[in-house]
Amino acid sequence: MMTRFSKATVLTFILLFLCFAVQAQDDANFELQVYPTGIIPGIRLEKNFALKHAAHIRVGAQFINHWGFGVQEKEWGYGYGTSFGYKRFYKEDFQGYSLGLKCDLWQNFISWKNDPNTTMETSGKTEIYVIQPTLEFGRTFLKNKNRIITPTIAVGFEWNVRTEGQPTGEGAILLIGVLIGKRNFNS
Repeated sequence: MMTRFSKATVLTFILLFLCFAVQAQDDANFELQVYPTGIIPGIRLEKNFALKHAAHIRVGAQFINHWGFGVQEKEWGYGYGTSFGYKRFYKEDFQGYSLGLKCDLWQNFISWKNDPNTTMETSGKTEIYVIQPTLEFGRTFLKNKNRIITPTIAVGFEWNVRTEGQPTGEGAILLIGVLIGKRNFNS
């Protein structure tokens, strides 16, 4: 069951996303990121400005399996959240290489077990709120005047800023991703 805080958080994310969407975004993308312990699908909208710059927002979900790398012996779960970011292109046509910063905000629900399948087994559930700043490098390819493909690689850190339950994994993160979408302006 969602708490009042989490309902307000979700509503805020949805309203921010819709406000950004109404502001005539330039790129609308499906984004997929994978990392050693999870998968993040989402929708990312970008607004280009000042010749080489873009701001973006993403709403997404994540599916997590820490494969023994977490605090507890087994950790798995899901979450939802949003990202806010900025990137700078090296060329003025919003194509080619870019470097950016972004910050993800997640609410994750993690199930965990220790000593599974033994008489010492313990298990539980943890709800965590995560801040995940990353540095992202990408290369945007424009196809057929309005289709874009952008492979990305990002490095950063995942902090569990609020934990309700037993502690779970956090730390350095490496994400490999791709954005596939539509450009709504002529560069």
